[in-house]
Amino acid sequence: MPVEISATRCTWEGKNKRHPKPVPFSYTLEEAKAADLVKLTKWNKPNSWMLRPQDFLNKTAASKLARILWPGATLGLYCAEEMGVEEMREAA
Repeated sequence: MPVEISATRCTWEGKNKRHPKPVPFSYTLEEAKAADLVKLTKWNKPNSWMLRPQDFLNKTAASKLARILWPGATLGLYCAEEMGVEEMREAA
């Protein structure tokens, strides 16, 4: 479940029967910038991370927590951005 959602930080908390306490996971805009996700497109337009940071932080925090808590259930799942689909669309 989401605990904190803002344009600069998103925190999710999840439970797994292997962990006696809820596990929190946060992802920040600074981490996204360090991963070079927040940048201008090759046409010098803002990318989706710049236009909708709250949506992308929420998605990333939730998916990373899911991979930590339920690796078997999330095996093979990915986000299009992780595969470079956004860059491929921009190049087309």
